[in-house]
Amino acid sequence: MNDHEVGFRLNVTFIGIGFLLVLYSIITHLLHPLDGIRFLYNPLIFMISIFISLPITMIFLIIVRTIVGGGQLQYGIKNPKAQKEIILNDSIEDIKNRIVNRLNKLPFHYKIDYRNENKEIWIVFTKDKENFISKFLAHAFRGSIIINESNNRCHLKGELILLDTVLFETGEISILSKILAYILTCSEKLVFTDVSSTFDMAFVLSVLNLLIWSIGHNQSQALIGYSYTVSLASLSILAFSIKFIIQSKTWDNTVKGVLAFVMILIPFITIF
Repeated sequence: MNDHEVGFRLNVTFIGIGFLLVLYSIITHLLHPLDGIRFLYNPLIFMISIFISLPITMIFLIIVRTIVGGGQLQYGIKNPKAQKEIILNDSIEDIKNRIVNRLNKLPFHYKIDYRNENKEIWIVFTKDKENFISKFLAHAFRGSIIINESNNRCHLKGELILLDTVLFETGEISILSKILAYILTCSEKLVFTDVSSTFDMAFVLSVLNLLIWSIGHNQSQALIGYSYTVSLASLSILAFSIKFIIQSKTWDNTVKGVLAFVMILIPFITIF
């Protein structure tokens, strides 16, 4: 795998699980076609499905991260941050100009303060939260960079803070580090796999529902019938992630979104 980012590895694992489950459900239906199953809708089951999708996703992520080696799952992280220190041989003004150029591209608002006879530059930058969170860079951020020039070398110390609470960490801290490295001109391009907790919740709930639907084939008509209610709950959560999927523009999020939609549709298609 070329990209060792946690979010990417999780997505690839999700895609593999979803693909195998889709094949299993189709084979199960071909071998044991449903007969006389009614579509059953229960608003209580609908609401419960949405509420339990969060703890189920956390359990699922713990298992998957253990498998893919993404480290221990962290959750409820308030204002996660990344820090980095580097030394560059360029002049302090050249470094400042490159940093300002990248802050403008993201875009961040910033203030520059010259200190110690222009041998030290403090850059404080912020970004407001967008009205609709459809991507990682739509969140609010705060950060600072201190540039010290000494002996024709510059020491840079940077910090970037995400002004939000991460429900469960699926690569957000890794992304913060990548953004900070880009701002500090350590990397030429800013490339990362965008993450969305809502998207993961929709995917995991659709996986669980299709698994129950497949295993419960011709075992319990009520169980199968109410699985359509859970499918609708999955679809409603996925609907909030559509803009995120479109704007992420990465093949793994796109395939993952298509698989989630297919897993939601399979119970409805096979009822006819």
